[in-house]
Amino acid sequence: MQKKIRNVIFLSGLILLLSACSSFSGLRTPLYDGEPFIAQPDKIAAYAKSREIIGEEKELFLPELFSEAILKPSMDYIDHEPVLLEEERIYTVGADLPASRVTMIGEKNDPNQIIDFDTDPLAPPKPEEYEVGTMTIRDAEGNFYFENMFHPFYGVNIIQVDLIEGHTIELIGNNPKVVIFYDEVLPEDPYVFDTRWEDYIAGLEAEGVEIVQHSEEDLEDIPGMDPSSFMQDQPIVISEEEQTVSINAGIYEVGVHLEAGTYEITEESVPNHTAMYLFRDSVDPKVYEISKNIFGVGHRLFVMNSDQFDNDKPIIELKDGDKIYPHYVNHMLLTKIDK
Repeated sequence: MQKKIRNVIFLSGLILLLSACSSFSGLRTPLYDGEPFIAQPDKIAAYAKSREIIGEEKELFLPELFSEAILKPSMDYIDHEPVLLEEERIYTVGADLPASRVTMIGEKNDPNQIIDFDTDPLAPPKPEEYEVGTMTIRDAEGNFYFENMFHPFYGVNIIQVDLIEGHTIELIGNNPKVVIFYDEVLPEDPYVFDTRWEDYIAGLEAEGVEIVQHSEEDLEDIPGMDPSSFMQDQPIVISEEEQTVSINAGIYEVGVHLEAGTYEITEESVPNHTAMYLFRDSVDPKVYEISKNIFGVGHRLFVMNSDQFDNDKPIIELKDGDKIYPHYVNHMLLTKIDK
């Protein structure tokens, strides 16, 4: 009797299984946010080659509609003394400061705000006391041209851009101080308006306090850190021998500031997720995603080098007349390659 019952159960289960299989039409379509997710080969291929974002997702990476001024030929440098911007207000290029191509740098933080005066005078200040300046540049019609957050740790402190007649510069923040140099290269000591650190260090030394000096060698033992790239102190550095161009945040013209060609994005140091914009005859740019790879607190930051998370380096094509805008980028190393 028990044997018959087991046979009936087995046959019933087999019938149910065969019934289910007869209506099986494949694995369930994967869902994202409750909606069916369908792979799009063109978007996948574009991203795999160069991290280019195409389609409707591209809009998520654009701050605003860009000004037509970004397509103009780059300006030359004029001979002019450095200018300090330190008031939270809107400046007008041509009225408050001269038009020109410029290099900008954010001032150092106030030394009186650091945490540990005795053991480490270069320790970071309390987060709420950081001196930080956010700058937004717009054309005469109010259209977006450029933006940057000047901060030595969590922003970009050195940039290069054109200041065009009639454009406005809005500066806001916590005691912001930005120095504008009318030169391609920053001087050895660019903090020409601020002696607070010199005075502070001199005072400590006079009191017999031992000063902790930080150098690139101090950072070499930190996994993933490349001090030479992370601590770049010029907006653009070109090595003809290595066929590389190293740039900070800014707007650069191909054929003027770097040669046309095929480049590999070899290294980056980026404090936040962002993008590089490539303009070619249109204010609607190509968008290349750049992922955050700077982590840590204060000067105890470290960089996850691209070798550690990206074996296939992005490849981009640059033509004469193109404009590139690495947005919120501390450093990007472009290596020219034979196509």
